[in-house]
Amino acid sequence: MLLLAALVDPSDVLAQPVSTAGGAIRISVTASPSEQPLPYAVVSVPQLAIERFTDAQGGVVLAGVPAGVHDVVVRRIGFVQFRSTVVVVAGQTTLLNVQLHRVAYRLATVAVRSSNRCRTPGLPDSVASPDVFALIGLASENADRFRLLAQQHPFSYQQARALGSVIGDSFKMRRIDSLLIASVASATYRPGELVRLVRGLDGSEERTLVFPSILDLVDSAFTSTHCFGYAGVVQRNGETWQILDVRADENLQTPDVDARFYLDSATSGLRQMDLILTKASALPINSRGVGAIIVTTSFVEIASGIAIIDKMCAITTLRTASLHGVPARLVELQHLLVYEFKVPPPGVLSSGFSFSPAGWRVDRPVSTALVSCMPK
Repeated sequence: MLLLAALVDPSDVLAQPVSTAGGAIRISVTASPSEQPLPYAVVSVPQLAIERFTDAQGGVVLAGVPAGVHDVVVRRIGFVQFRSTVVVVAGQTTLLNVQLHRVAYRLATVAVRSSNRCRTPGLPDSVASPDVFALIGLASENADRFRLLAQQHPFSYQQARALGSVIGDSFKMRRIDSLLIASVASATYRPGELVRLVRGLDGSEERTLVFPSILDLVDSAFTSTHCFGYAGVVQRNGETWQILDVRADENLQTPDVDARFYLDSATSGLRQMDLILTKASALPINSRGVGAIIVTTSFVEIASGIAIIDKMCAITTLRTASLHGVPARLVELQHLLVYEFKVPPPGVLSSGFSFSPAGWRVDRPVSTALVSCMPK
C-alpha cells in the first residue's frame, strides 16, 4: 500500500449545508510572505474544545459552531501562533484568512548549555533563555500534533522486531518477530516511577520497566522534574538538527530518563528522540544486572508536518555478562512495516501504506542498522 496525497476541492467543502442552529467558519492558512498553503496546521476553538487539521490546501471548515463570538487559534510547527476573534452568525459561513510567520531563531549564536546534572528542574525562563524555551515549545508542538493525529485519525502499525546481543564488535541476532501496536493518545508518565507492577491474566505480578512515550515527555509532570538546555547541532541525512538536552532531577532517587530531542532546523519537525535510563543501580533486584539502557526512536513524515514513528533501537548494557572484560549489550530493533488508519487524515486517499522490509536474518550481522543507535 502506498501513501497518496490528494488536493481537496474547496467547492466540495463549501457545498455542505450549514446547520441553521449554528454557523460555520471557513479558514484558509498560508505562509507569509510566500502565501504557500500550509497543510496540517492545527486550528482550534478552545472554548468549544474543537481541534482540526487543515487539509492539503491549508483549508478547513468548522461546521455547527454556535452563533456568537469565539476565539480561533492556529498553530503550525515552526511558525508563530495566530489568535483571532471571530463572529459566527447562525446559518452563515464566516471566512478567516490566516497568514503565519516563521519563528526566527538565533541558535547559531547561543552557547551550548547542556549539563550533566539537574539541580533546579522546571522550564527555563522565557526571557532569560528565549531560544531554549522556543525549542521546548517546538518539541511540545510535535508531541501535540502526534496526540491530535492519534485522537482524530486512530491508527495501528506493524513493526518487525529483532532481538539479539552484541559482545565487543560481534553482533548475533537471536529472534525475529513482529509487533502490532495501536496509537496511544494519553500521557502516563509519573516521576521516578518507570518500574511498574503489572498483573497478568492469571493473577501473577511482575515488575516491568515502562519508558515514556513522546506524549509523556512534554507533560507537565515531566517538564517540572527535568532541566533543559541547548546541546548544539548535528548534520544528519543532509539536514541540520538542533539538539534539546533534557536531564532528570538529581533528587529523584529511583530510575527515570534523560532525553535528547533532535529537531530539523529547516522544518522544526522532530527527527529523533533518545531516552537514557538514569539511576540503573536503583532498579529492582531482579534487574540489578542492567548497567544502562538507551532507546533511540526515529520519525518519518507521511505528509507535510505529519510525522509517525519509523524505527526504534533499544540497547541494554549488562554489568554481569562480558567477553574479555567487554560488556555485553542486549539489542532490540524495531522497523516500521505497515501503517493503517481507521479514518485517513485530510488529503490522504489511502487508509494504509507500507514501507520496505528490514531485511534482517537470524545469525547474520546487521551492522548498518546498528550504526545509527550504538553509543559512540
